[in-house]
Amino acid sequence: MQTLHQAGLVDVYRLLQYPVIVGTGKRLFPDGSTPATFATGEESSRVLPGGVVSLTLNPTSLGAISAGAYAVTAGRSATVLD
Repeated sequence: MQTLHQAGLVDVYRLLQYPVIVGTGKRLFPDGSTPATFATGEESSRVLPGGVVSLTLNPTSLGAISAGAYAVTAGRSATVLD
């Protein structure tokens, strides 16, 4: 997976995040990985039974990071992209 990511050959990441901590685990993107930004996909995220979070992420760029701003307004979070 690391080789495909570094070559820019991954179109969609579909991740399942489990609400448990077991040791240090294995990092999806270890130190030294090519920087990347992601956008949420069609089914961006949803919580499954048992608290598992399903995420769909689309890589938007490799090598350059474009960061937006994050703010909380009236108790709700919002991402403001530049």
